[in-house]
Amino acid sequence: MHVYLLFKDREKDDSKGYLSQEDVINDLNIEVILGFADTRAGQTEPDPIIKEQFKNVLVRPLKTRAEVLYRQGVVAQALDCKNEVLSLYDMTRGACESLDRFSEAAKNAGDPSSKGAILPRMQYLKEMTNRLSTLRMSLSDIRSRFAAGNGFTDFIDRFSNEYSEVYDSGLNYAVQNLEFYNTNGSYTISSGLGPGCKLSDLKVEAFSPLSQEEAKERQKESKWYSSFFSKTSADTTKMRDDVVLDEVDKLKDSVAVAILDHYSDFVEEQLTFFHNLRDQLAFLAGCCILGANFDSSSLITCMPHIVSVDPIDKDTAPAEGSSYGGAPDRIDGLPTKIEAIGLYDPTLALRTKKMPVSNDIPATPNSMFIVTGANQGGKSTFLRSLGLAHLMADCGIFVAATDFSCCLYEQMFTHFARREDAAMNSGRLEDELKRMSFIIDNITRKSIVLLNESFATTTEKEGSAIARDLTGALYANGMTVFMVTHLLQFANEIYAKRPKRISFYRADRREDGARTYKILPGRPLDTSFGLDLYDDMLEKYKAEKNATRSLTGNYGGNAGMGMGLGGMQSGYGAPMGGFGAPGM
Repeated sequence: MHVYLLFKDREKDDSKGYLSQEDVINDLNIEVILGFADTRAGQTEPDPIIKEQFKNVLVRPLKTRAEVLYRQGVVAQALDCKNEVLSLYDMTRGACESLDRFSEAAKNAGDPSSKGAILPRMQYLKEMTNRLSTLRMSLSDIRSRFAAGNGFTDFIDRFSNEYSEVYDSGLNYAVQNLEFYNTNGSYTISSGLGPGCKLSDLKVEAFSPLSQEEAKERQKESKWYSSFFSKTSADTTKMRDDVVLDEVDKLKDSVAVAILDHYSDFVEEQLTFFHNLRDQLAFLAGCCILGANFDSSSLITCMPHIVSVDPIDKDTAPAEGSSYGGAPDRIDGLPTKIEAIGLYDPTLALRTKKMPVSNDIPATPNSMFIVTGANQGGKSTFLRSLGLAHLMADCGIFVAATDFSCCLYEQMFTHFARREDAAMNSGRLEDELKRMSFIIDNITRKSIVLLNESFATTTEKEGSAIARDLTGALYANGMTVFMVTHLLQFANEIYAKRPKRISFYRADRREDGARTYKILPGRPLDTSFGLDLYDDMLEKYKAEKNATRSLTGNYGGNAGMGMGLGGMQSGYGAPMGGFGAPGM
C-alpha cells in the first residue's frame, strides 16, 4: 500500500541531497527553522521525528516543477486542515511505536515456526489489524474536510479502496478465528495421500475458536477412559492416548504457523506502510507547526512560483575562457530567473516575533548579484533570506515573502565567513580556499552559490584578485551567484565593465548614517562606512561613562580612558592632538 504524500510516484527521495549540507544548515541558520517546526504550542519538548523528517526534506530539493506543484498542493491542504493532520500524525506515530514493540517481540521469540513464536506472532497480527481498522475509520471521518484533487485526498481514496470495509471485516474475522489455537477450537485440513500412505499437500481449509458453551463443556470432560478410544456420540471418537494427543498438538501448531505465514508478508508490508505514513505526516506536521508560528506573529508567507527558463540558440553560448566582457545574456537551460516582493529572513522574524524589514528583487534573468554597502546594513540577513527562500521553494513549501518566483536548483552551496577557532588546523584564508575548492569541484550550471564576505581574511588587493578570478569563472559558465562583499576594489572593477547578467545592489544608508536595512539596486561605493559604527561606539561609551559619573561622582580611575577615546575621535575631525596633528 502506497502513501505518496510527498511524491506522486514514490515514497521518498533516496538521493543525498545537498552535497554541502552542514554548511547550508549552519550558514542559513536552519536549526532555527527546525526549532519552530518541531515543537507545538504549549509543549516544551521537541518532537525528534518531526525534526528529522523536516530536515531531511529541506536539504533534498525537488527536481521538476511538476514535483513542486504536487507537494505544494499537499502542503496547502495540510495547512488548511492542520488539526486533522496533527491528529493523524499522533495516531500513526503511536501505531509505529506499538507495532515496532510487537514486531521485536515476535522476532525475539526465535524461529518463526517454533511453538514459542506462535503467540507473539498472533499478537503482532492482531495489533496490526486493529491499527489498520482505526486508521480506516479515522480517514473516513475526515475525508470530507479535504478538498478533492490533490495528493492528500488521493491517498485517502487509495487507502479506502485497497483496505475497504469488506476487506477489513474479512481480515478481522480471520484474526478472531485464530483464537482456535488458545481455546482448543476446531480446524479443518485437507491433504492428499502420498507414497507409503504419507499425507501430502496439506491445506488449512477452516479454523474457528470454541464458543463459550463449547468451552464450558470441554472443562467438564475430566474423566479418563480405560480404553484407547472413547465414544462420545454415535459418530464421534475421541482420542485419549498421550502420544496421539501430542501429535495432534503438533499438528495444531503447524496449522497456526501455516496461517501466520500466510499473513507474514502482509504484516511486514503494512509495517513499512505505517512507517512511510508516519514519516511523511511528520514533515507535514512540521509544516503545520511552522505555519502556526508564522501566523501567531502575523508574519507573511506565500507559496512560491516555479518558473521555467526558455532555451536559447546554441551559438550564443560563451566562448571558452570568456569572462565578464563576453558572456551572453542567457545560457541554454540555465535557471537564472528570480523575482521577490517583501522578502525577509524568517529566522530573524520567528525569534523576534515581529515582521522585519523586507526587500524586493525585480524580475530579472540575471545570474549574478553583487551586494555591497554599509557595515551592519542588513546585507548578510538579505543573503540568508534569499538562501532560505530558494531552499524552501525547492522543497515545495511556503516561503517568507509576499511573493516569490524562482527556478529550481539541484545544488546549493554556501560560503560564509568563519570565525577562527582552536578546531581549525589551518589559517582562515586556507580554510576558505579549501571550502571553495570543494564547491568548484562539485558545482554544475543548476547550482546556486551564496558567498558572504568571502576572502575578507586577506588584504584588499589579494582578496579582490581571488574574488575576480573565481567569480569570473562562475559567471562565464552561467552559474547563479549571490555575493555579499566588502572587497570594494573588486566590486568597482566589475561594475566599471558593465557586464551583462549581473545585478548590483547596495545596503541603504541615510545621510545621518542611520541604516534602513533595505537592500536597493545601486553601484558599489568606495567605502563601507565603518567609521559610522566607530562613532556610534564612542558615543555609547561616553554616554555610559557620563551616566556612571553622575551616579557615583567618581571622576578618577577610568576617566583617562574616556579622554583618550575622545582624543582619538577628535583626530578624525580636526588637527587637535591624537592622530589629527603631525607628530614630533
